[in-house]
Amino acid sequence: MSVDKNNVQCISFFRKAHPVHEVWMKSVSSRKILPYVPDRFLSKNGIGIKRFPALAQIVSIVYGLFIPSAKEYIIEAPATAACLFLKRGRVISINSDTFFYNMKNSSWLVKFYSKLLLKRISGFISTSEMMKNQATKISKVVYPFMENKELFKINPRFENNNVCNVAGIRYTKGTDILIDVFKKYKKKHKDAQLFAPGWEGGDAKTRWIEKIREAGGIAPGFVPAVSFYKKCSVYINPARYEPFGVNVIEAMAAGIPPLVSEYCGAAEIVKKVDKRLIISLNPEEIVKKIEWLKENRKRYYELSRKCRLEVKKHSEKNSIKDFKIKIAELRDKIK
Repeated sequence: MSVDKNNVQCISFFRKAHPVHEVWMKSVSSRKILPYVPDRFLSKNGIGIKRFPALAQIVSIVYGLFIPSAKEYIIEAPATAACLFLKRGRVISINSDTFFYNMKNSSWLVKFYSKLLLKRISGFISTSEMMKNQATKISKVVYPFMENKELFKINPRFENNNVCNVAGIRYTKGTDILIDVFKKYKKKHKDAQLFAPGWEGGDAKTRWIEKIREAGGIAPGFVPAVSFYKKCSVYINPARYEPFGVNVIEAMAAGIPPLVSEYCGAAEIVKKVDKRLIISLNPEEIVKKIEWLKENRKRYYELSRKCRLEVKKHSEKNSIKDFKIKIAELRDKIK
């Protein structure tokens, strides 16, 4: 089933859609992407009314009355479905955030409301098989792509012992595990440095940035990450929950074989390079895996080569093509 691009309205969760989601949305819609609440309610860096999620949902429901009607709506996350409660039209949600994770760990009231949001959604585009398995309705998988071509020009620095993580700083990203791993690794390698640029969100009261700095690491906040990839030979993503993790394929593009948690969606791509790059959440086991990765220079660079080859398969062009195919398949299956 085809739908005219003029009859598809896309809704973002932030002031601006995630760069990958924005490209996907623009490939199937000619309309301007709108946020799920009025722009004036959104903070510069994010979700707006973040401290008052219930208020955000109420505002969103009312705001939905003013959203242009469409035959189909593509939303950036299930939580943005509130603005479409009072609208007609099919709703397809990109499934790449902590919505389902939060459902498991929320109060009965939040779970009840979440189920109401899900009733408004007809199907999902999930960013990994892991996310597809959590979706409650028909779902198709489309892997995100890596934007920064400059990373392919980096020469991985096998000789140093520096560790990098660009996943974001919070509990679900495994920041506490990362810090513990670095402390243990630095005892063996005094010259090791930890670079952890990223946004401290979700559970900022835990003082993650301070703890990284106390451990001797560098946490500059949300800044461009290319310079940090250039300084490191080890990339770790010990996430407890990571829907995909573009940071992982960025590391692969930079030629750094990433050590990735099995709870990270991008692990599905990493496994195609070598299953031994998948790690548990045990800090001592992760340190042993770093030692394994660094003990053989020839193997390291062979893994580096394979990482870059694998990432090139997930280009922007291929991702857009796959997104269009999967959207068409969803339309055919959704009543």
